[in-house]
Amino acid sequence: MTLRSLSKSTLRSMLHRVTRNTGNDFRDGLTVIVRAILEHRWLLAGLFLFNLLAAVFEGGTMGLLALAVSALIQKKSISELFSWSDELGGILHGWFPEIGSGGLFLVLVLVAVIAQLIKSVMTYVGKRLAIRLQFKTSMQLQAQSTDQIMSYSFSEVTKTAVGVLGGLIDETARISSIVGLVNRTILAVVMFASYLVMMFVFSVPLALSALVIVIAIGFGISRITEKLKTLGRLVVDGGILTNKLSVEFLNAPRLLRVFSVTEIAGRMINSARNKSLQAQERSAVLRALVDPAIDALTITAAGGFLVVGYLISGEEALSVIPKLLLFLLILNRMMPQAKAINEVRMGFANSIHGIAVVGRFLRSCDKSFERIGGNAFNRLANDISFENVSFRYDGSQGNVLTDINFSVTRSQTVAIVGESGSGKSTIASLVLALYEPTVGAIRVDGKNLRSLKLRDWRDSIGVVDQDVFLLNASIKENISFATEKYSSEEIVQAAKLAHADEFIRELPEGYDTIIGDRGLRLSGGQQQRLALARALVRQPQILILDEATSALDSQSERMIQQTIEQLHTNMTMIVIAHRLSTIVKADQIVVMGEGQIIEQGTFNELANNEGPFQGLWELQLGER
Repeated sequence: MTLRSLSKSTLRSMLHRVTRNTGNDFRDGLTVIVRAILEHRWLLAGLFLFNLLAAVFEGGTMGLLALAVSALIQKKSISELFSWSDELGGILHGWFPEIGSGGLFLVLVLVAVIAQLIKSVMTYVGKRLAIRLQFKTSMQLQAQSTDQIMSYSFSEVTKTAVGVLGGLIDETARISSIVGLVNRTILAVVMFASYLVMMFVFSVPLALSALVIVIAIGFGISRITEKLKTLGRLVVDGGILTNKLSVEFLNAPRLLRVFSVTEIAGRMINSARNKSLQAQERSAVLRALVDPAIDALTITAAGGFLVVGYLISGEEALSVIPKLLLFLLILNRMMPQAKAINEVRMGFANSIHGIAVVGRFLRSCDKSFERIGGNAFNRLANDISFENVSFRYDGSQGNVLTDINFSVTRSQTVAIVGESGSGKSTIASLVLALYEPTVGAIRVDGKNLRSLKLRDWRDSIGVVDQDVFLLNASIKENISFATEKYSSEEIVQAAKLAHADEFIRELPEGYDTIIGDRGLRLSGGQQQRLALARALVRQPQILILDEATSALDSQSERMIQQTIEQLHTNMTMIVIAHRLSTIVKADQIVVMGEGQIIEQGTFNELANNEGPFQGLWELQLGER
């Protein structure tokens, strides 16, 4: 069995035992972190090895100092000092045949210093490996978070506020710091164990006394860790809420100022942030109590050991005190390791809620994702048809669409009209496979849309929405939109088709002009034409215009209408329209009402049919 298969087979059962008293979210989060760490198992093994070597050399340093003190005080020779190993004693005697106790003291101290220098190098290498492991794990977890969000289905990703998703990715990065706790734990535990062994070798009663002190400190820390768990929850939840509010409000600068609520928005953001910061401050204060408390307890214990040792030894005090001082040196070196172990406990307690949040976020079994695979799609040969399609959103009681039947023939323009809330945009979302029908099927050249590769299908479609989203980037980057596969000539040609080239060239830096957040430096008509150019640069077979002209002035509407007429015979178009004047030349019009098709036909047929469409048409004529 390989190391990889062994770690995977034992990971779940091991974590279940360790976390049996915690929730599934925490267990899942810890599993994700451990798996990410084990992806870099050689770094972890190196980290453990160098920390172990550091502990060995640290223990060697203390042992050599103990031998040096014995050689100096008790005037022991090499043979007497190494009586526990005749072979080692013989080798050293061969190297230093004439050395006295003073010279032996100096040699042992020198070797102890060298051992301590080697220990320092081992510690540094261990820390370097820990830093590399932490950043590799952090990159992996953040990439996993981002990839998961990007692979969500549209219905899944719209369940959570954008700011919350950003906050969850940030939290994933924050809990990566637990890798640093792993290194500190390994180093502290190994060092602590080595010191404890030396203390028991030195004096069992004194070692037991020191162990009692350490255990008492551990019990005291337990009360603090419970408070840190609660504070950790406030820190995480406050951070995510701050991110959510910041994204939402900072994306609406115009609205905030128009409604004079900038101060209120600022107070809401600051209030959420302050709750998180206050919890962080209280956590820091609690953790700050530990160091001075342990230091005070350590020096008190050291003083007690010295006094007791002096009183017990009586006339032999001069020979006992140096040994006792060496014991206290070991104790003084051990207590920082005990302190580090307790700091790890507190850091872990403070991260428990963050780990649980990440576990819930990265759990995939309760989320929906974009489907993968399917048949390749090259081009639309015949038509797109809706066959008895009904649709309802998850958790909703009633249908948004009911029993929809119509078809869009290749190279024709089909307009979908109706009052707000009648289901027009939902039809567009179904064509884009952002949602799937609850009942019925959408067929493309007779094949169920669900059987096609999503990427192939969507690559064949261009979309212009009513609410245009633009990047805070150059016009060129907005038209190409997150890809570099289009040449400058293709970008310019698309802009010309969308009647955008003229206004673009009038801008200070032409196609390199930065247009601001969501394109706020452009007019509404310019934004729409830029969105149309972005759709056309893809050279789509199918173009969906989702109320793309409803909020435009007459000139901008006329320009987009000219583009539609130009493309009419070369492209299959689905036009969702509010203004009926823009669909006069459509090959077919589908009239929606309360989620159902109530009329179908050409413009002339419907305008003279004395039905709902005629009423809409006459109403809009009267508004002119």
